[in-house]
Amino acid sequence: PGATTDLCNFMFPGVSDPMFPGQEWTEVTAGNLPADRRFLQSAGPFTLEPGAVNTITTGVVWARAKAGGNEASVQLVKIYDREAQALFDNNFNILNGPDAPDLTIREMDQELIISITNEESSNNYNESYSEKDPYITLAANVDNQNYEFQGYLVYQLKNATVSVTDLDDPDKARLVFRSDMKDDVTGIINQYLDPIMNVYVPVQEIPSVMESGAAGAVDQGVEYSFKVTEDKFALGNPTLVNHKTYHYMSIAYGFNPAEINANPYDVNNPLYDGRNQPHIAGRRNIQTYSAIPHQVDPENGGTVLGSHYGDGVRITRIEGVGNGGNTMELDSATVVEVIADGQSLFPSYENGMGPITISVVDPLKIKDEEEGNVYTVILEDPVTTNQGVVTSYAKWRVLNGTNTLITSTKSIDVGVEQLFPEHGFSIKLNQVGLPVSDPASNENNGFISGTIEFDDPYDKWLTGVPDLDNDFFYGLNWIRSGTLDDEDDDNLDDYFPDEDPEGIYEGAVIQEVTIKTTLPDFMGGSSISFEASGGTWAPYRFSSHFNSGPAQPYYTSFPYSTAKTLTSVDIVFTSDQTQWTRCAIVEASDDKSLAEGGQTKMGLRSHPSVDKNGDDDGSGTFGMGWFPGYAIDLESGERLNLIFSEDSWLSGENGRDMIWNPTSNIITSNEFPSYQGGQFSGGSYLLGGKHFVYVIGGDASAMAEDDYLTEDLCPSYDEGAWIYNILSDTTSSSYTAGIAKVFQHCTWVGAPLLSAGSGSQLFGKGEKNTARVKLRVHSTYNPYVNVDQSQILNSSDELVVGNTYYVADNNLQIHNAKCQLTYPKIYGGKKVTHAGTNYEVGESFVATTTSFTGNSKSRVIADMPINNFNPVYEFNTTDLVSEIKNNEQAKSALDLINVVPNPYYGYSEYETSQLDNRVKITNLPNSATIRIFTVSGTLLKTIKKSDDLTSVDWDLKNDHGIPVASGLYVIHVRTTIDGKKQNKILKWFGVLRPIDLDTF
Repeated sequence: PGATTDLCNFMFPGVSDPMFPGQEWTEVTAGNLPADRRFLQSAGPFTLEPGAVNTITTGVVWARAKAGGNEASVQLVKIYDREAQALFDNNFNILNGPDAPDLTIREMDQELIISITNEESSNNYNESYSEKDPYITLAANVDNQNYEFQGYLVYQLKNATVSVTDLDDPDKARLVFRSDMKDDVTGIINQYLDPIMNVYVPVQEIPSVMESGAAGAVDQGVEYSFKVTEDKFALGNPTLVNHKTYHYMSIAYGFNPAEINANPYDVNNPLYDGRNQPHIAGRRNIQTYSAIPHQVDPENGGTVLGSHYGDGVRITRIEGVGNGGNTMELDSATVVEVIADGQSLFPSYENGMGPITISVVDPLKIKDEEEGNVYTVILEDPVTTNQGVVTSYAKWRVLNGTNTLITSTKSIDVGVEQLFPEHGFSIKLNQVGLPVSDPASNENNGFISGTIEFDDPYDKWLTGVPDLDNDFFYGLNWIRSGTLDDEDDDNLDDYFPDEDPEGIYEGAVIQEVTIKTTLPDFMGGSSISFEASGGTWAPYRFSSHFNSGPAQPYYTSFPYSTAKTLTSVDIVFTSDQTQWTRCAIVEASDDKSLAEGGQTKMGLRSHPSVDKNGDDDGSGTFGMGWFPGYAIDLESGERLNLIFSEDSWLSGENGRDMIWNPTSNIITSNEFPSYQGGQFSGGSYLLGGKHFVYVIGGDASAMAEDDYLTEDLCPSYDEGAWIYNILSDTTSSSYTAGIAKVFQHCTWVGAPLLSAGSGSQLFGKGEKNTARVKLRVHSTYNPYVNVDQSQILNSSDELVVGNTYYVADNNLQIHNAKCQLTYPKIYGGKKVTHAGTNYEVGESFVATTTSFTGNSKSRVIADMPINNFNPVYEFNTTDLVSEIKNNEQAKSALDLINVVPNPYYGYSEYETSQLDNRVKITNLPNSATIRIFTVSGTLLKTIKKSDDLTSVDWDLKNDHGIPVASGLYVIHVRTTIDGKKQNKILKWFGVLRPIDLDTF
């Protein structure tokens, strides 16, 4: 019934016949009565040559559902038919998954350091695991049908008998470490067919969040080491116990996105593919690893640790810039150099606070100077946009001296770590986005931290005006990042809402102050006081240009300052006048009719320039003074120009004396007028006299000294000369344009205040408390020409015959990757001709004459870069080396020798069965002889030790294998240190349990 004359390839196709889509024909739809159906299965034809043998294997897919009737069994047959066909197509080879990594465990005092490695024989060497998924058959997925490596899991086991099949049982195994690729894959769910319910059941193979108490991270790039300090199975104190054995197991897992179906339960859907199992666990090289934490002092003839797990190294930047999202701190020697010279060409950073992450993973493997401990990290193969802007690096190299340790082809985009087990450290590189470049994906929108620190933490004399989002107190809403859109007044809106929609940059250097004022009559006229908390420093781009704000009103003729130019900086306030910054001082009054000399807001103060004491310096100039401190760009190693302001109408708030000396007053204490949609004149907002501080980013490294003098490009610290040159030009057709020309280079601005009741003054006698504002943001790894300006030459400069010269690239293009500014004049990036030969950008030549020719923008550098000014970093491990064979340490370690447990009451945690009796003699040197006596002097047991272990077991038997009796015993340990005998005497008391005759 229901038959047609159409020819088809299938008897009961259902929806599976591609030639007849939508024509679901089965015996059920046809209404056929159930009956016995028998089939003949054949294979062939085959041609057999004489003497040839051909084995023919046939198989029949059969399945029976537990419920749902006959149709359910048919559906089950279809499911298993797919798997059978896939196995056949794959020659019945079972998928292996990525091989489990090897674990190397360094045993330390109450801690274990576990490192992950893959041998070259592993199918996952260099995370290269890739295995064809035979269950993926749709044409749309065949180009992406492989399982690829995804991550590692390490478990602590309850005991050594736990197997890989027990890892999902929390009574037997508990996760201690997880790490995976940085690719937006977090949780992974497999679907497994329930043969009883005949439905797919989801099983979370990999959670989307980190398990509490486990080391590692989710979707942050693969890590290769971690520290264990806790016993996951401890009933009380979780701290690891020295000389107790702990067991661990690792697995690797893979992922295949093609296995994910939009509707995993509809196997009849034509888009259904695979088995709904995107996760695969590796099944090879799975082992149990055991480790015993112990003190290392007795090892190797006396060991003194020079570092610990996770300690960082001191890094020196040789070329390039960038920080990979790391928090940086210059070392003290570099700071001194920058203050004195204006720049450090090769800045060094405090241990663990450098532009790349280099961490100790095995303190005992760190090399000393004789073994060669100088290393160089070089980022190579820059990835560029069509405009030539470097966005990443496809390869990086590590040298030990002149020997290449590794050349990695893993892009730094995904956050890569490389373990160097024979050298005891790891290196991690991670390219990050610029601030505000991609708020949705860039962590914390590129902001790392903003803090203020004091040499004397008990004298916090410096605070700031806290940003307060409040319509009434509009003058306190001075940081305009976020998405506020005031329906009634555009003056109160936030700026550039797409750049910082979450208002991250409103929280830099958060301070809390008390604000006191009197409300207007219509609000009751009462005095109020409240605590206000908010950021006190911000990107200039987000600072208010409304009344009482620190910014110049938006000026369309010049590009506005961009937050992409932000760098990590230190702004230091100090009473040491030798470190002060010569700077321009600008007017902060909003009403020029109230300002001294009728000056425009942000213009140079109309007041004679002053010396460091605030007196007329006799120069005949106006608007120059001294900031009590300095600012440093931590990435470029350059000192920066600063500007500070004051409101000359607020003379009572020190706003007219050309000295940076803010007060603590924020708002007038008399009646405070409400805001009615217009800007006020006068001093409703005191803001400490509006002593705003502006950090000016420098472009000096982009060109030679003369190149920026008449252009819009700003140098690094030049005692404010370039700024003064522009702001003092009152003959300009638009003075406002000159202000805009300067402040387009402003990166950070702060609104400092003197803390209420503070007695500190920077202008007085005696040593004062130094304050440091530290602002840290992301910076991409990029080329950067870090040479002295005098080394950048144009065609009018004279070359030195015999010297090598490098044809300069357009370094401003590199700078443009951050600024996105368009300058009227750009230097570099042009070929040159020397002695009749053309040299392209990036090429070098040895001068045979004293001149070269080229475009007016052409420049050569009298210095040969190592890596075309792409990032290069150098470090050594001298200050991290552990000392061995230290006789004094070996003698001191004798005091650590012990016997545990002591006393012994019939049981110890070291025993493995009812027939086992065991105590440990711990913290032993490599070579020792242990003799055990009764209190009467009878020798019972002699144990000779000559290995790297720091403990031995005593089975509570004598030399003849006879159990000792309960009682007090004397343990004598003898060793040789520096050719002299050394002894240690212990007393041990034990109560032994009766022999268990029932256990076999």
